[in-house]
Amino acid sequence: MATPPQLVQLKCPACHVLHWEIDHGYRGSGEVGERELSYTERMYRCPACGATGTGYLECDMSPPEFFLQPHPMYPMNVEEFDGWVAVLRENFPDHPRLRDLGTRWYASGVCSDEHGSKRPLWEGLKGWLSPDKWRSVLHRNKV
Repeated sequence: MATPPQLVQLKCPACHVLHWEIDHGYRGSGEVGERELSYTERMYRCPACGATGTGYLECDMSPPEFFLQPHPMYPMNVEEFDGWVAVLRENFPDHPRLRDLGTRWYASGVCSDEHGSKRPLWEGLKGWLSPDKWRSVLHRNKV
């Protein structure tokens, strides 16, 4: 089984321009009897110069949990999530996850309050949830 998709910034071996791809750290090749390829062994095409081939260097990568949000086992803080959303929006403006942003796709971890203190994201719900709903949130988060 492949790992979740990730945003991967690659450097072209021909023109050295950076570009972004969506790829998997582990594609699952080993499960079908093939050797798993590293990023430098994989085939990519440079949007700047058109070079197609191997040798692309991995320069930056989103965390594997980015596209899994919200996820109780792999939460992301709001600031980190928003930074990766900006990369996705700039490089893949038509990506289907962007249509779910803020409704079915959002950070499930912690956020900073006005004093810079970190707190669980769900604590921000306290002010607008009924007491029964708030108790349900606390129970689900084992508080």
